[in-house]
Amino acid sequence: MAYNWLRIDVESVFGAALNSSAAANVSLGTLVGLNPSGEAIVANSGIDSATAYEAKGVAGEGGTFTDSVITKTRTQLSVVRRGRISGFTGLTPAGTVYLGSGGGYTQVAPSAGSQILQKVGFALNATDVYIDIEPGTTL
Repeated sequence: MAYNWLRIDVESVFGAALNSSAAANVSLGTLVGLNPSGEAIVANSGIDSATAYEAKGVAGEGGTFTDSVITKTRTQLSVVRRGRISGFTGLTPAGTVYLGSGGGYTQVAPSAGSQILQKVGFALNATDVYIDIEPGTTL
């Protein structure tokens, strides 16, 4: 799914070194967290049985992020905590949007043990989300 920023709260943007294992999976709009080394990594609620990482923000740009000498373009990722992003389909307007799996979004709240329940925004309409990252809770 391709996302587009409609508005970014510039004061909510920070940079983080990108973990090399996450490089291929990060594109604009991906929810990202921070690993214990302070590197950006794909956030995950744990609903897909993968390791859970709380979202700290949204990838503010797309592109190639890698440490390879041949394809190196960026090693820092811009992370946005508040803003309006478009490119979704079928959202329930005014409904809460949660951290899903693989850096994705869901309007179905995670509910099983060891998963992270985290509100990341709300649907403005069927295609746009206002991102406002809240702290997550491990169930």
